[in-house]
Amino acid sequence: MVAVAPQQTLPGTQYKSSSIDTDAAEVAALGALAPLNFKLHEVTVSGDHTFITPSNVTGEALHLSYVISDQDHEGVSVFAASGDGGPDNAPADIELIEFDFSDPLNISSSIYIPEGFVGGSILHMVASFGNMDIDFHVDEDLKQVRIAMVTRDDVTRGDVLFKVSDTYRWLDLTGGAFTTTRPDNPKIIEAVRDFVDDNSPQMLYYSLDVDLIATANLLGASINADSTIRSVIDFYIEDFIVIEDETDVESLTDVELIEKLSIRPAVIISSYESGVSASVNITIL
Repeated sequence: MVAVAPQQTLPGTQYKSSSIDTDAAEVAALGALAPLNFKLHEVTVSGDHTFITPSNVTGEALHLSYVISDQDHEGVSVFAASGDGGPDNAPADIELIEFDFSDPLNISSSIYIPEGFVGGSILHMVASFGNMDIDFHVDEDLKQVRIAMVTRDDVTRGDVLFKVSDTYRWLDLTGGAFTTTRPDNPKIIEAVRDFVDDNSPQMLYYSLDVDLIATANLLGASINADSTIRSVIDFYIEDFIVIEDETDVESLTDVELIEKLSIRPAVIISSYESGVSASVNITIL
């Protein structure tokens, strides 16, 4: 691997979301950066399910990489808490990178370019997380959930925790109540718990595909050991929360809501239907 280190004075990556906590006037001011289908706090019924657009997403991230189209398993790590080892072998207890999509985050880190890197068009990215804390609204009431995307501390990958009185709690499906201690039968998103990466089955972290709104390009011929790669990545989060087999979410109690809660990539099994997309601006200096 050839390390391409950003200059100390320039952020390697800016991590933000223009579709989070933005009112209509601010959306109009975004111009070309505005999401194609902006749906702040929107609740959409499709078939038997209800899809909800979050009002904010925070959490801890492990890794983000550009995936090069038409190159077998070729990609570039935009940032990685995992360092040289990459996300495939990152331990569960590694220090992760905290993020808040409502507040732009500048990250400076070395970017690792594979030997013989050809590059080309980037159609999507892959993001790996430790957890995502998701704010959303049901009938104007704020709901906050945490999705565990790695097994660490006292949580298991796939666990869904719901914030009650400023504390995230598990739902005991047997007793039908929220608890601060992980129960024997907690609410779990099975697709997150059972996730296996086809290329790296040993990977401990759940990964999301992030579709690019417009194709970006990164060519190996334009990168050398003295290069600085700067990326501004603007995420759009739409229809990410899914209330399965329910079209009248306003009538649900919190227990019923969490019993039925999932996330879009666990329900819509498609590489480009995760509910997370992004616009990317890449500059090589």
